[in-house]
Amino acid sequence: MISVPLTGDASVVFLSNEGLGPTIIESQVLSVARQLVEGGCKVTVVVFALSLARYQQALEAKSGLEERYGLSIHLLKGIRQIWPWSVSQNSRRLESYLKRIDCAVDLIHARTEYATAMAKRSERRTCVVWDCRGDTLSEHHFRWSLKPQIYRFLGALGAARIESWLGRARTADAALFVSEALRKHEIGNGYGGTSVVVPNFADPALFRYSEELRQKARQRLGIPVDAVVWIYVGSLAPWQGFEEMREVVERVAREKPDLMVLVVCDTVAKVETAFAPWFRSRLRVTTGQLSDVPGYLNAADAAFLLRAPGPASAVASPIKFAEYAMCGLPVIHNGAVDQVSEFSAQLGLSVEIEEFRESPYPTGLWCGSKREDLARKASSLLSSAQTGERIMAFHRGLLADRSHLVSASDEPA
Repeated sequence: MISVPLTGDASVVFLSNEGLGPTIIESQVLSVARQLVEGGCKVTVVVFALSLARYQQALEAKSGLEERYGLSIHLLKGIRQIWPWSVSQNSRRLESYLKRIDCAVDLIHARTEYATAMAKRSERRTCVVWDCRGDTLSEHHFRWSLKPQIYRFLGALGAARIESWLGRARTADAALFVSEALRKHEIGNGYGGTSVVVPNFADPALFRYSEELRQKARQRLGIPVDAVVWIYVGSLAPWQGFEEMREVVERVAREKPDLMVLVVCDTVAKVETAFAPWFRSRLRVTTGQLSDVPGYLNAADAAFLLRAPGPASAVASPIKFAEYAMCGLPVIHNGAVDQVSEFSAQLGLSVEIEEFRESPYPTGLWCGSKREDLARKASSLLSSAQTGERIMAFHRGLLADRSHLVSASDEPA
């Protein structure tokens, strides 16, 4: 069993292999790490960038993020995941770096199965917590099912790599899952450690209803005061339902001349050409950082959150739902995500996309003067203030009860 010091506050390494890309690193890594620091934990954030492009982008973003979150970010260039020896080599780099900076470690909080596999390969006898974000293997199979048959053997090779990472991640001492459905899925696939469910919640300091933000964003985007605006935040990836959204919008827009759509994405030109020419004057397309998104959400009157039905979607926990709901937005979804359906029922602020077959403008899309009340109710349920509290309580419980922990020597070969 691992020997863990129980005096003083825990020293936690927050480990990620995703570089410092926009939005996700802020909402799901740095904001959580900051909460742990504010709660008294000693946190060291270690981020691997596994390609030259990601490393260069991370170098440019690093100082701004450190200043914004009051954290020191340790950025390491790693070996790409495509190489079969990448986990072992990156694990050695992690261990060597932690020794070099003389970093005491009681617990490694590893985001993703790849980061967990890195941590579990280390010789350091430390508690490793797998922060499991979704069904990565099902996501991989879905993406490759959309490619031509001739390339799918590459998908099979990628699936084998993911299965090896998952096999090691399932030996973690403990795990965080973003949904109860995901926890049940992983237990069914062999995970046997202690675990807790911590959904993806949103920052209440950013995501809230604000009439001032609404007016400023509409003015900046050239949206009339009396226009009805639906928003889509995401990419053109098939699993995010862009085409389904576009079809509904164009159908409703023919009967509702005051309807406009705001799309927030990185592929502005592609989005503009995807819509019919007659609708483009009622389309606004923009991009931005996480701090820009609350203004866009306040400018809107409803938001799309669509996912391709399947096992990956069923166990997901889209942080976008929390962000939308905490801004008081009714959410247009397709029932593919169990957690979205569950929270929607509790809050009463969603519309299933099937309802558009019966009515061009379902009544559930209009919340009017109730919007501020809905935002307040959503914040009490979905605020990320709960995230740090839950994770810290879980970590402290692990360190206080060492019977849950399994040392490296206890793992299967």
